Amino acid sequence: MRAGVSVTGRAIWAVALTGAWVQLAAAGAEPALVRAEEPGWPQWRGPRRDGVSEERGLLQSWPAGGPRLLWRADGLGRGYSSPVVSGQAVFVTGDTNDTLRITALTADGRRRWQVANGAAWKRNFPGARASCAYQGGKVYHLNAFGDLVCLDAADGATRWRVNLLERYAATNINWGISESVLVHGGRVFATPAGGKGLMVALDAASGAPVWATPGIEGEQAGYG
Repeated sequence: MRAGVSVTGRAIWAVALTGAWVQLAAAGAEPALVRAEEPGWPQWRGPRRDGVSEERGLLQSWPAGGPRLLWRADGLGRGYSSPVVSGQAVFVTGDTNDTLRITALTADGRRRWQVANGAAWKRNFPGARASCAYQGGKVYHLNAFGDLVCLDAADGATRWRVNLLERYAATNINWGISESVLVHGGRVFATPAGGKGLMVALDAASGAPVWATPGIEGEQAGYG
């Protein structure tokens, strides 16, 4: 999906690519993935959502027996999401019994807090889906039923919550909503693919709607 406008006869395009924006400033310009505003690994697939790490000084080979274990955390639940690491903390999701839980760990593996974000997904392939996103001292997460929550990264307190399926007249999909939302420039971007909005932007501080593209009849959310 892409959108474009004409500026002095030259096209400016914004293309959604693996969740990050590729901007072509003018005809012939090289595309550039927008980097996350936070250091570390603050969102799904890293700083630019391309799976590329910027770490330096890594081991060129592992010692006999593998790398030394520094710490281990248990009781995080079941799921398919990957952890994000930023703000001197690790944030990960997992389904425990009937509840999806978001857990924050310190850099040395101690549990900082654990809070719920709705019900566990128990249908096709049970387990948590989406990864969190960290931005500006807040943690954002979209669960399998469309509940988008913003939490305080320090203590897990809820700042705001909204169900995207209800707000934008969308329906759930066979294996559950799986989108790891994008947070950038004071906005939270998601794709509920509903009658009242295909792709949407919310204010990151309040969750209020900023804009929504028109819905497309028969369209549903994907698993990206």
